[in-house]
Amino acid sequence: MLELFPILVWVLSGFVVARSLGITGPLLALVSFPLGVAIGILLFLVQVTLPVPSWPLIALIAAAVAAAVVLVRDASRGCLLAQWRWLVVPAIVSAAVTVLMQVLPAIHWSTDSLFNLEISRLLVADEFGQVDWGAAERRQLAVPFVHGVSLQLGQGDYLAPLAPLLALSVLGLVWWLLRSRLSARHGYVADLIGVLGAFVVMSMNRFVFHAFYLNGHLLFATLLLVLVGLFWARLAAFDVGASPRALVFVPLLVAPAIVVTRPEGTLLLIIVAVALWASDRELGPPTWLSLVIGLATAVWNARLIVGELQRSGGAATSAMVMFALGLVMLALPIVARRLPRSALDRSTWLLESALWLALVAFAFRDPSVLINSALATGANLLLGAGGWGASFVVLAVVALVVVVAFRNNDDLILRVTLSAFIPLAMLLAYAREGAYRYGDGDSLNRLWMHVLPLLVVAVVQRVMTGSPRSVARSTERAGAPGALGN
Repeated sequence: MLELFPILVWVLSGFVVARSLGITGPLLALVSFPLGVAIGILLFLVQVTLPVPSWPLIALIAAAVAAAVVLVRDASRGCLLAQWRWLVVPAIVSAAVTVLMQVLPAIHWSTDSLFNLEISRLLVADEFGQVDWGAAERRQLAVPFVHGVSLQLGQGDYLAPLAPLLALSVLGLVWWLLRSRLSARHGYVADLIGVLGAFVVMSMNRFVFHAFYLNGHLLFATLLLVLVGLFWARLAAFDVGASPRALVFVPLLVAPAIVVTRPEGTLLLIIVAVALWASDRELGPPTWLSLVIGLATAVWNARLIVGELQRSGGAATSAMVMFALGLVMLALPIVARRLPRSALDRSTWLLESALWLALVAFAFRDPSVLINSALATGANLLLGAGGWGASFVVLAVVALVVVVAFRNNDDLILRVTLSAFIPLAMLLAYAREGAYRYGDGDSLNRLWMHVLPLLVVAVVQRVMTGSPRSVARSTERAGAPGALGN
């Protein structure tokens, strides 16, 4: 039962940070665990860049000490019990899931899982310098860290409750985001709509698979949902139970963990950052997000480069490219702040156009990779080879119809994150060892999990809040100035 200790530490640290930033109510219970995990990953990222042992318990103890300091401060101010009931909920759920996973273990493995756990062993043995740096670049840091905590506590090779708790966090956040967005217009019906949205996610075969899978895809999806969801709440100005400060700083705390959870983390975050530059009239939040992405990317890839140079005398091109990309993100605020507002408004269109043009250029150079990837992806999604059944395809078709039929100016950050993901995913086929493959173990087949919760939220909220495009076109033909003149 010692594996309950890191879970409760992350719940507590996420809770105290979220509460201190101004999150209250159900969102406080829902965000505590994923935010606590993200904080633990951030602390470990700092740890592996310092001349200290690579033991995962150091970052865990640091998180526990920080949470204890905040609790002591609150006790001295007489506000220790503020919002305490929202701490009880995730604590009880975490304990119940931990016990259940010991009684009824249900864990899925793959070759990727074994690579992650091998890195965990090196971390616990304080032999991070002996890691296969190519494997570290592909597997990243987050998953080895969280499972390394269990190994160092002597509770086995992996932290069994992690994935099920992340799955519950996703379902709760989908419900709460939809409920919060729709409550002003639909009242109590918004709760039912949110529950139905969570049920759609839960009904996906691959979601259930990832809820018990030793890999980073569900962790990535959870953190991305927190980051994009809170920025969306800020931009669309609906109440999720968070202060304006929390709507900015919680995503900033989550972003470094996304960078080191998956190799494509930085690339997807850049898409979010560009969408934020285009839609946020205050330049502070997109500036801070760009700086955090750049710093985390540069620091982690610098560590990879140093490790490769010490081990083999040469650094991988991909790590150097990502390090350079981190430096570009650090410089982006300087450039963006000098651009006219009209240029920032068109930045998402330019980004998506650039991604599609890059895909065309790579396909022209080597069409076989794109053709084989498209055929494999079609078989995985349409013919059942990837284990999705028809569910994801139906959802994708519904999403396309909704985008064509409804217009909503408040969900740009959702729409761009999803639409730009498609050419980005296909471009990644040219950055790996070859085209995507047939079967549920294919990389792209697993990457869809990253955006599944966001896709459900985006589709449901646009149907419920968007304006039919036919009505919009009729209004435009009638002429808005004339209508005002009447």
